[in-house]
Amino acid sequence: MKSLKQLLILGLSSLINLYYSLFKKDYYNRHHLEITLENERFQLNWYHHDEYVSYKEAELSRLQKDLEPNDFIYLALREARQCNFIIFDCGDDKRFVQFWLGDDDLMVSWPLMKRKNKLDKYVYPMLGVLNELDITQRPTKVGGLFKTKYQFYELKQEEGFEDYQIHFANNYDEASLFVSKIFTDVFGQDLKKLQFKLG
Repeated sequence: MKSLKQLLILGLSSLINLYYSLFKKDYYNRHHLEITLENERFQLNWYHHDEYVSYKEAELSRLQKDLEPNDFIYLALREARQCNFIIFDCGDDKRFVQFWLGDDDLMVSWPLMKRKNKLDKYVYPMLGVLNELDITQRPTKVGGLFKTKYQFYELKQEEGFEDYQIHFANNYDEASLFVSKIFTDVFGQDLKKLQFKLG
């Protein structure tokens, strides 16, 4: 059973996190507040973005050794939510899944160039995975009472460039399942070789 001191520290930590999360991520300020509780000690750390990315990559690399790949993907997406992006690959940087992160929203970018890139031939299998997950071009409302979010995908087209943008809202379960299925079912790769990069 937790002591009164631990409960007070957790309560204070939660209040500070709640207060901080009310502010939208500022890509120009690029500073991060990290609140932790270790050995009944409350710690506040303030990082510049580049320091924060290095800190998070080291922390996730350490945790990855002890987790199954599916559990690690879920954890990495949650832990990286204050970063700008996370990219997963299995040792082949031409076949990857990139999430843009912001304000507790997960969005996969599936870029296609007019001059073919390696992701072109996987478009239909990727759309098949989305169909399995019941993610369509028609937005589906997800999330809580106070902040409405939608899950869907759309195709953005510019000259020489197409980009499937897949919006998972804050559904970490489906986003991590998507990553697993893309690497195992679509790319035919071994999740035990999973790598990641934050930015």
